[in-house]
Amino acid sequence: MSASEVIVIIGGGLAAYHTAVSVCDNTALSVIVLSEESTDPYDRPPLSKGMLKDRDEPVWLDQNKRLTDSRIDWRLNCRVISLDRDDQIVKTESESVRYDYLVFATGSRPRSFPGVGDDSRIISIRTLSDVERIKHCLDLVSGRPSVALIGAGFIGLEAASSLSETCDLAVFESQKSLLSRVMPAKLSEQLLDLHESNGVTFHLGSNNVSIDPQESSVNVSWGDTSRGVFDFVIMGIGVLPNSGLALDSGLQVDNGIVVDDVLRTSDPRVFAVGDCCRYRSNLYQTHVRVESWRSAVRQGEFVGKFLAGISDQFLDVPWFWSDQYDSSIQMSGLPGFGSRFVERVDGDVVMAFELNDANQVTSVCGLAPGNGVAKHIKLSEMLIEERLVVDPSLLADANVNLKQILKDGRSEASV
Repeated sequence: MSASEVIVIIGGGLAAYHTAVSVCDNTALSVIVLSEESTDPYDRPPLSKGMLKDRDEPVWLDQNKRLTDSRIDWRLNCRVISLDRDDQIVKTESESVRYDYLVFATGSRPRSFPGVGDDSRIISIRTLSDVERIKHCLDLVSGRPSVALIGAGFIGLEAASSLSETCDLAVFESQKSLLSRVMPAKLSEQLLDLHESNGVTFHLGSNNVSIDPQESSVNVSWGDTSRGVFDFVIMGIGVLPNSGLALDSGLQVDNGIVVDDVLRTSDPRVFAVGDCCRYRSNLYQTHVRVESWRSAVRQGEFVGKFLAGISDQFLDVPWFWSDQYDSSIQMSGLPGFGSRFVERVDGDVVMAFELNDANQVTSVCGLAPGNGVAKHIKLSEMLIEERLVVDPSLLADANVNLKQILKDGRSEASV
């Protein structure tokens, strides 16, 4: 690997940024980043938090001015239209760029709502311009705005938390409980109580939702006869990986760009990181796609180290967080790999551990005021990472310190 070689990164977000910085820190490669964005890279989590609630300024990623490095050529407004892997050329709308190594960091895009086209009052939250559109809709209303949120995932719930003080909110969710795919009933009920105590109205189990934009409002229908009129609608029904270019170039795509445990595609010179990639997880012994801020950072960092020969396997326990009102939800691991939940209530900290049949923790979720759940999640993450066998009755007992459970598990594993 020489200084004359070039790595091209397609994408302009968090994963692209950390890939570029890591490559410069660990290799002699030059970096070209092809970003469709019109601005320098920014952090996306604040879009549904402070930028909505307090109208904060964007949080720019390049606080340490790494993009001034002469080896990083970050190009804005570059939409890639094709990839020729035989000749190792990426084509944009205006130029052809040759690469020695290529990284897809193309992220994801919001799911579209069936039967609804583009409308200024139907908005997803994914970019800075989306937040500006929401602010514009809020400013158009003389009184207290009425807002419908379609979907009660993390983005929808964060938006509800951010707007609850100034708007009348109605949340429509097809499931019968909040975040039912990632947390058990007790946590879900507590989260629902938190939102309802802040004035948010929920329509859970809402099927057959339809959206009908009018001249100055949006009609929302659900069930057989229910109707509501809102000033605008925020969509939060999930995202899809941006993998079309990879598919067109002949790479394997299956709910994301398929890569191995070093984030490499079937083409040894092509990698994928962030929301767009589905990587081989040695922790779960299958391919997983993870929509996580920390995973995007770590995957980007890993590629630079792998190309330098420093790291030889991507090992990571996924971690997620969501700030809502004065509380924080944190999760570690991926739900769905266990067979039962064990709940633990320690004062105002409520946690749920997912265990497999071997009594190993496969994921954990916690909810608490402030940042009170963080230390519990950190200890639990070690249980997951080390695949330690635990006693479920001790996990459920708040009088037994998690540090002791971790220590006992390590002792048993060393025998």
